[in-house]
Amino acid sequence: MITAWCLGFVFSQNLAEVLLLRKGRTPHVRMWNGLGGKVEAHEEPAEAMHRECEEEASLKIHPEFWESVGSIRVPSGSRVYVFASRVADLSHKFPLATDSLVISEWPNDKPLAVPRSTLDRFQLAPHAEIMISAAALKLQNTRREQVHIIEVARF
Repeated sequence: MITAWCLGFVFSQNLAEVLLLRKGRTPHVRMWNGLGGKVEAHEEPAEAMHRECEEEASLKIHPEFWESVGSIRVPSGSRVYVFASRVADLSHKFPLATDSLVISEWPNDKPLAVPRSTLDRFQLAPHAEIMISAAALKLQNTRREQVHIIEVARF
């Protein structure tokens, strides 16, 4: 059986910031990436993205508000479904990466709103930068103005 994974990038309304976290487990330990995880047998990829976003960021974005960016087959044969969404006031709900924040000391598996203009300061997971760009482009070309957030816990 081939394993399926989901990977999602949550952006600010103007697409200037993206929510990332430094992974605390393999395969990309201590590298920055979007939210995501395994798609369970009973789930559609967008449902898994909804669940993973809630688990990793306490952010509930209904499956219909995750835009499909595409999917990637990795060397192991697994498929990764990539999604994008946007929320209002992302940097008000999550800490914002600034010059005064010591990125190397940020804890694993804790979300951080990262200005896209500073992505070069982060050790990103392989292909994360291109996926972030593709996700932002997908949202830029989508008519949906705003995602409705069901609930968010402030970090």
